[in-house]
Amino acid sequence: MYFLLFLFIIFLKANASQIQIRTLTELWENRREAQPSHLFPTRNSKIYPEFAEIPRGQSYFHLTSQNLAEKLTEIQGGREWLVHSVCSYHHLNSTFFVLNKIRGSGFSEVLIDANMTEIENKVNAMTAKRVKINYICVGANENTYSAVWHHSADFVNHYIVESGPITEIVARNDLQTFRGYYCDCFQTYQTQNLTNKAIIIWRKGFGRKSKISYGTNLEKMLNESQIWEGDHLKVVQFSNLPPKRPGLSNYSKWLLWQGEDFKWSSTSNIPKVISTNNSWPGLDSVVESHIREFNIPSISISIFRDNLEEYTVAYGYADILKNITTKPEFRYRIASVSKMITAMGMGELLTEYSINLMSPVFGEFGILRELCHSECHHVLKNLKIIHLLEHSSGAWPHTKKYEFEKMEQNQTEFLRTVLAEQIPLQYPGISHIYSNIGYILLGRIIEKVSGIEYEEYIRRKIFEPLGINGTIGKEFDDQEEVVYYSHDNANAYTSWNTTRLNSAAGWAMTAKNVAKLFNHLEQNKLRKYRWIITPSAVRWTYGRGIQLGFDGSIYHIGSLAGTEAIGFSYHNVQVAILTNLRGKNQNEQTGWMEKLCRSIAKGAKL
Repeated sequence: MYFLLFLFIIFLKANASQIQIRTLTELWENRREAQPSHLFPTRNSKIYPEFAEIPRGQSYFHLTSQNLAEKLTEIQGGREWLVHSVCSYHHLNSTFFVLNKIRGSGFSEVLIDANMTEIENKVNAMTAKRVKINYICVGANENTYSAVWHHSADFVNHYIVESGPITEIVARNDLQTFRGYYCDCFQTYQTQNLTNKAIIIWRKGFGRKSKISYGTNLEKMLNESQIWEGDHLKVVQFSNLPPKRPGLSNYSKWLLWQGEDFKWSSTSNIPKVISTNNSWPGLDSVVESHIREFNIPSISISIFRDNLEEYTVAYGYADILKNITTKPEFRYRIASVSKMITAMGMGELLTEYSINLMSPVFGEFGILRELCHSECHHVLKNLKIIHLLEHSSGAWPHTKKYEFEKMEQNQTEFLRTVLAEQIPLQYPGISHIYSNIGYILLGRIIEKVSGIEYEEYIRRKIFEPLGINGTIGKEFDDQEEVVYYSHDNANAYTSWNTTRLNSAAGWAMTAKNVAKLFNHLEQNKLRKYRWIITPSAVRWTYGRGIQLGFDGSIYHIGSLAGTEAIGFSYHNVQVAILTNLRGKNQNEQTGWMEKLCRSIAKGAKL
């Protein structure tokens, strides 16, 4: 009992040491020296100023405008420090400043006591130059703000700056957190008409946890943080609204807590869930080593051999912010592996309706003629279904990334824009030009000919007979589908849209279901799907929606923001490997995946 009480007291002291409220009187004697902490004015009194003290970096306080200019020049002239933030406060009818600094390389650019229009213009100009905004502090005077930018050769994470009513900003914080951003600056203020507002900076992170807590009693707010003890969060910022009358201590306060970017340590256990009644220590060791090396949140694998499920396992976290362990039952986006599914759907369509591989797509008798009228390039009148399947359309290369533009448009509007504005690079059937847009058009052909929405058609004709399921655009259920991450600024939730890329890259499913699909393709590759594995006329390592290996294997890889995937078949063995991460480079993991699939299929010792 005494031991538990002792631990609790230690916990309270540890949290209390993260932030303290200090008065100007307490700090006065050391006002000429750098303080071993950051100070943020509470602005609760113009006569007896208080500061929230957070133990990080260094600071100078009670600076006049001239003092501030001198300190900024001093910091800019050195090489050890960067300006973290500049905040102003009133004392006896005069404006003073706090300057916080942190260790770092590069140089800082500061805008002092500007209005919101000036701040927004500066933010846009600096963003265009890829200069990182570090902090925005609400000024002591009405509608004034001070902002700091860091010029650095380091990689600049994408960021979002917004201001608005506090309740709306806090509500949006949950959405941005889900999208892979963390709160890096949160400041509250009250307008002249007593409207409570906040300004916030969200920064793209990799599983970095942040929380905004609210209260009126600082000690109680710190004590309540024990519920986050396992998240290893620290207070990094303080913000408040002015009290109803000077001197009150129970005014509205907010604390910003932050952790570190997600990283597998060498000692932490990687969660593992196996759904088959066996083990494979050698494979587990190879996969877990790769997870640690590339800091991958999770990998899901399913292996079929001789038409039977041999080993299905999931490693890591489906959601690293909520510490949700992934399971074999969780869905993963499969990106361009979706193209094989669309090709199988086209096979059903060709069998059921009076169309064939040489049916025209556009032109007077084209299946999708309503998408492409007189404004389309005349070469597109020669486009056939087979050209879309083989990536020999001569148009819309994936390297141009047209499919990630004009995200405000629905799929029909987007296709009409692309068809009208993007001139084909060459005549159809001449060379292989990989195209996501070509496979989006195949999905529209399925819908036009069958009279059924693409997703429903695939479900009826392909999935239900095999006893499997898949979804498009259902990624917000954290109990059924993983959360997606990226080390760079590409964002799985805003950089691309699964609904737009439905038939090209939109499907999400379990690794087991992907392996089942490839098992079905393998069983029928010499019968109804023979045309799928036939090498195209323009690239013999690609068929019609499937990649062809030199060794007789058939497979397809997928790589888009937030996911990398492979479905693979080699004679009697099928393998699916899915992740909820794409690295800084496209296809960063798919090369390793392909090698592992071949090792498994050919019986290598793992």
